[in-house]
Amino acid sequence: YIGCSILFLLIVTLHIGRNLNVQTTAINLNKTFSSSTISLIEDERNLVVQDIESEVIIQGRNDQSFYITSFQKDLLCITFAKAHIISQNSSPHETLLSNMITTNASCDWAILFYDADDVNAVQTICSHPIVKTRAILCRCSAAMLQNNERNSTLSPFVRMSIPKTAMYHEVLSLLPLYRNVFLLDEDISLRDLDLQALLRTWACAFWPQQPPLIVQPLIAESTQLFDYVTVQPWSTGRLSKVVASASGWVEQQAPLLNAEFFAWFVRRVLVHTRSTAFRFGADWSADKTWCGAARNYSVLVLNWSLDSVPCALITAPGCSVHHLNTRTMRDKRANRPQFRQRAREVMNRYQALYPTWVEEDVRRKTNPLDAHYGPSFKKVFALNERCERNIP
Repeated sequence: YIGCSILFLLIVTLHIGRNLNVQTTAINLNKTFSSSTISLIEDERNLVVQDIESEVIIQGRNDQSFYITSFQKDLLCITFAKAHIISQNSSPHETLLSNMITTNASCDWAILFYDADDVNAVQTICSHPIVKTRAILCRCSAAMLQNNERNSTLSPFVRMSIPKTAMYHEVLSLLPLYRNVFLLDEDISLRDLDLQALLRTWACAFWPQQPPLIVQPLIAESTQLFDYVTVQPWSTGRLSKVVASASGWVEQQAPLLNAEFFAWFVRRVLVHTRSTAFRFGADWSADKTWCGAARNYSVLVLNWSLDSVPCALITAPGCSVHHLNTRTMRDKRANRPQFRQRAREVMNRYQALYPTWVEEDVRRKTNPLDAHYGPSFKKVFALNERCERNIP
């Protein structure tokens, strides 16, 4: 009897100790964070993150309980455009309308204009029959209106520059209605894109793992600073057979993102950098941060495995887009020294807040074609047929 009692007490003690350990872990994950580095260790994942990184991950967990995923539509296409260029120049105007026609009923549209002093230009575009049929949002950006009120002592270049990241929060209320979003610069043309093939490849390339949180189609033209996001290097030899590849970087010109992740990234991550990006009129740092953020979000919030793919390039035939390279880039090149200086100020802010997420070297370390780093990025040569059959 005494022996059985002792054994029973030992079992109870071990059980209580285990429960206390779990409860202590939960308390530690939700406590107020100090200035020191902490570690989030779950299921031996040993992902070490800094204070603000830990805080926004915890917020992501809490957000999930309020995020409604029923009755969602598949895709929201969002574009940020210059109304005076679109209204005065037939090419961008035709590009916008052509993109809306190309996507057909596959996505709803949200259009934000960020440089329109002429409200009539915005009204003219938003009242076009195609826009009225396809767009659920078409208006001037609130950031643009705020920009017009900024300090007049700023240079004309800075006054005219509104980073896209400063406008992302204006579509937050729409995101719970959709599963995915497609962010498009105004000079991106979808004229040869097979959108269904792009979405199918995104969904099935890495099956049975979940689809990456962020992907991008390749750029057909060789206009990009880093050629691994363009068609040319993927079009010869064995690489021409690759339909998708993991990547450490996805450019912000034409990314597709999981809407729930994007909502968290805008609400919890960019909220700390938006004012800095807006003040300096530049933000080349968001897309150097979101793949690191996606890796942590996928594992620590969504409970994905460590070998899951958070970011990828869609390299399959018919899945590229065109970069028309309009005046936006020429303006930045003409003001290169000033723009670089201000972009560096914004990068410093990101690095201070998210030191383990920001990847400044997007030339090599994030490059799936790099001789040294490339082999570590998973490449897919065929879609899973079972996954394809289950796509409506």
